[in-house]
Amino acid sequence: MSLKFTHGGNIRKFREQFGKKNVIDFSANINPLGPSQRVLDIVRRDYNVVVHYPDTDCEHLRKELAQYYDIDGRCT
Repeated sequence: MSLKFTHGGNIRKFREQFGKKNVIDFSANINPLGPSQRVLDIVRRDYNVVVHYPDTDCEHLRKELAQYYDIDGRCT
């Protein structure tokens, strides 16, 4: 049997090709259990802020981490 290696995520095709019913795909970042209720609640609550791209410079994160670790958060 010859296997063609490709990126995963197509469980339906795998099931058809190999006749398997129960398949967990570890080749893609997919949680078979779905998102947690906590994540769903946060997304529902804050959906209006996901219309914007995140801060690519991570200024807020760097400031908070610098304050927490008592270090200079500037990139030099």
